[in-house]
Amino acid sequence: QYFFLSLNWSNSWSYNERKKYWGETLQLHNIVGSILIEFKEYDKALFYLERGYKLAKIYLNNFESESFNNLRLIQAAYWYLGEHEQCIALLNESLELELKAGEKRQRSIPATYFELGKCYFDVSDFEKALYYFQTALLYLEKLQTDLPYSRNQYNISIAKCYLKLNEIEKAIEFAKKTIDVHLMIVDPDRYIKTFANLGANVLSVHYEACNHLHRTIQAIKA
Repeated sequence: QYFFLSLNWSNSWSYNERKKYWGETLQLHNIVGSILIEFKEYDKALFYLERGYKLAKIYLNNFESESFNNLRLIQAAYWYLGEHEQCIALLNESLELELKAGEKRQRSIPATYFELGKCYFDVSDFEKALYYFQTALLYLEKLQTDLPYSRNQYNISIAKCYLKLNEIEKAIEFAKKTIDVHLMIVDPDRYIKTFANLGANVLSVHYEACNHLHRTIQAIKA
């Protein structure tokens, strides 16, 4: 309450000052909502988050990062409450804004498609879930982002959909995990060949633990 009262409004402010004011107000609504979600007070969280959502609609550009965060938090609260239709509607709204925003928000698009897939999977609509999981993976590859953890998640989710649809061979094709080996050891060169032979897809080292970093990188590439 102290923070909300401290944001005193003034009609004499410039556009940028008003934008900052409403941005900070929305941020505070998001913080309160996220704390309440952590304490599993989902209905109370929705009260603050949806009030913030209304303020953002009136006073803020929808492409502001806090507006996206607000939508995601509302979606999370509805998901915990089992309100999947509301989740799907909010995710579609978020996706539409992200696609319109272009490069500014393109890195978050795969995650939104993935969350839509999760919602459809939860309501046993496996064909739609499969479509969104596959689209998430396509966007991830389009961005050329090396995210083994995300790829694993997306591949396993696709495999689960195929399994539910009784397409066993396709499920097996996607049920493969990227093995990411993090060598938190001194002189990792000693083990690079061993882990590579064991099937590691990604090898990470600490530069300060390497005697000759360029040789270590060459060994990994080999």
